[in-house]
Formats: sequence, C-alpha cells, structure tokens
Amino acid sequence: KMGEDCLNEELSEKRCLSLHHCPKQAKEYYGDAGMSLRNDDGQAPLHMSQKAICASWAEAFAYTGGDNNNDRELEYGSVVTEHHQKAREIVNKDKGLKRECRDIAFNLAQCLRHKKLF
Repeated sequence: KMGEDCLNEELSEKRCLSLHHCPKQAKEYYGDAGMSLRNDDGQAPLHMSQKAICASWAEAFAYTGGDNNNDRELEYGSVVTEHHQKAREIVNKDKGLKRECRDIAFNLAQCLRHKKLF
C-alpha cells in the first residue's frame, strides 16, 4: 500500500513539474482537460479522469488493478479506473497510436531531463 501511495504522489509531482517546466510537451501528453486542477465529483481531481489518451495509457498501471479493480476504484473512484482501463485497451489495439503515445511520452521525458530539476 505504501508503494502505491508514493507512486501516485510521484505521478502528481511529474504532472506539476511538467506543466510548469515543459508546458508544450505537457499539453501534448496530458491534453487540455488534463491541465485542469478542478475536482471531479469529489472522488478525484478532474485531470485524473479526463487527461489525454496517451497519458492515461501510460499511467494506467497506477490507476487500474488488472483483473480486480475494486481496490483502485475505492481509492480513486470508478470513473478514474474505467477511464484508464479504456485508454489502455484503445492504445494497445492500435500499433500506430501506441507508437505515437510512446513518442509523446518520450518528448515530455526528454524535456524534463534537460531541465535538470533535481
């Protein structure tokens, strides 16, 4: 459980640093809705259930629990879990989209790496 808490915190920190230091790449990765800080029905921040498909695909491992999503749904809400599951399914079925998502994620990682934030 502790590792999962840290993982969510690390993804949130990555998002924050990305929005601040690499806004162009962050917008491409998270999408317009992923840039919002508003809340979604009290369960989770809006950006967790409306971020772009590539970010949702890349981060699905953190918000879905494989065959048994009950724990993740309780923690993040069913909207967040279902959003990430659907993104994973869509991207994994389309080789071109999967390649594009990898490129988008790589571009964001490269930008963050060159900022030397730590």
